[in-house]
Amino acid sequence: MQHSTLRLFNQLVSPVLAFLPQLVEEWQADFACKKFFTQPHFLLSLFAHFSRAEGANDLATQLGDPTLPTAQMVGHTTGSIDPSTLSRANQLRPFEIWQAAFVQLYQKASPHFKKLHLGGLAELNEVRLVDGSLFKATANMLWATYRTNKNKLKGHFFMDLNGLPDQLIVSDGKASERSALLGAIVARVTYVFDRGYNSYELFAKIALKQAYFVTRLLDNACFEIYQNLSVPAEEAGWGVLKDELITLTLEDESELKLRLVTFQTERGMTYRYLTNRLDLSALNVVRLYLWRWEIELLFAWLKRHLVFSHWYSENENGVRIQLFAGLICYILLRLHAASQGEIKVRVGLMRYVRQHLSQTVSEAEIKAYLEKLNETNALEYCYTFPALILRN
Repeated sequence: MQHSTLRLFNQLVSPVLAFLPQLVEEWQADFACKKFFTQPHFLLSLFAHFSRAEGANDLATQLGDPTLPTAQMVGHTTGSIDPSTLSRANQLRPFEIWQAAFVQLYQKASPHFKKLHLGGLAELNEVRLVDGSLFKATANMLWATYRTNKNKLKGHFFMDLNGLPDQLIVSDGKASERSALLGAIVARVTYVFDRGYNSYELFAKIALKQAYFVTRLLDNACFEIYQNLSVPAEEAGWGVLKDELITLTLEDESELKLRLVTFQTERGMTYRYLTNRLDLSALNVVRLYLWRWEIELLFAWLKRHLVFSHWYSENENGVRIQLFAGLICYILLRLHAASQGEIKVRVGLMRYVRQHLSQTVSEAEIKAYLEKLNETNALEYCYTFPALILRN
């Protein structure tokens, strides 16, 4: 057998290495650097998530331990480093390199997950599921203000229908989720969000930007019905009770015309879904909102399997590096699962990856892996509508 110094870790990260050197050059990130270069730093940040490293001290120790393959896997060839060197790199090296790598990886991976079959949702053009999640911050992370005696930061996540995150906005814990959403609006994209974002003014501004939304209407909302739309018998059989056009009154007394779909589950629970998309069937409006639960599952997965519970750096730049590194790892794991015909990253696969990061592979195996990824283009989500209802 041919001896190989490449590892499973190198295979996992190989999709990123196609464009990482160019990003390093664009940002001149290694200018005047003599010891801890950008590519090893970048790969070490991914290794930290895959291996669930205990902290920055642990990572620095692993780089300097000749009995471990860590330095070889991340391409660090300039000797041991102390934790302060890693700390300075996390503080000073632009997190935008990780952000740009995340965006490029998403764009590269996304076409391989386009076969979404969910009662016509694949034909709805661009859809983004939106939500925010709080993460604990230490007492020293003063930039992550939340309450008088507690610091937290907030990640505002945007995810496509295939379960891939495509955008992350990081803020302190008090930041408005509505403002984050409004600043990210792109024309002709449909945004799906929960009732926490409810604001008539937000709805109006989304429409003004020629974008769309689907959400749930607050129980105490005041509105006027100006037209009842017919509900086909098939949709009524699934639980659609009403399909109405309504007006909401804004603060300046102007009116906003929207659509309200009322739906009842088999258990007798009634929900009202609000949208400015008039072209969808009422059932697809319901389906879109029910699919929003996928972003909650993403939060749970990230916090359980990657390192989002403690920080390798308390500096804001370093925290952003860690967050974007985690999202990069998630997409890489989805690609790895796809190469094995799996839609999602199952616990068994995650456990195998973590235990075998240092397993040797050959250059030929990595080449074959990349070729297989390029051929993976028929992944499907196969949830039926009843299954969606039971999940929510």
